[in-house]
Amino acid sequence: MIDALIGGALAGAPVEKVSGGGKTYVQAKLRVPVADGESLFVLVSAFDPEVRRALLAHASGDSIAISGAVRLSTWTPPQGGEARVNVSMVAHAVISAYAAKRKRAAMQGGQRDPAHTNGSPAPQRTGQPFHDDDL
Repeated sequence: MIDALIGGALAGAPVEKVSGGGKTYVQAKLRVPVADGESLFVLVSAFDPEVRRALLAHASGDSIAISGAVRLSTWTPPQGGEARVNVSMVAHAVISAYAAKRKRAAMQGGQRDPAHTNGSPAPQRTGQPFHDDDL
């Protein structure tokens, strides 16, 4: 297996399914841009409950990055022609702006200073006039 981080846009909404053995998993297709404006589709499966929830929180067209084990194979269309690459991945983590925003809010206890959005503490005001040094 190859561990990889692949970024792209969801091609359709992620779907929750149940395997023949009764295990719940989520499946999604990720459209990944490649050379010359072409796209490659990666079939993503998620079995871990946290990763399943993260995938299901997204909709078709959302930009995300997924980390996990990749499997490459080839297939030939039934009508013949050139062999094509098939890429599938078992997701270990989902990274997106949505997930980063949620995690940041959770770490800050859901409270944010609207005037200060970069995560650093707001400067303390002393009431003294500002004195600039010679530097």
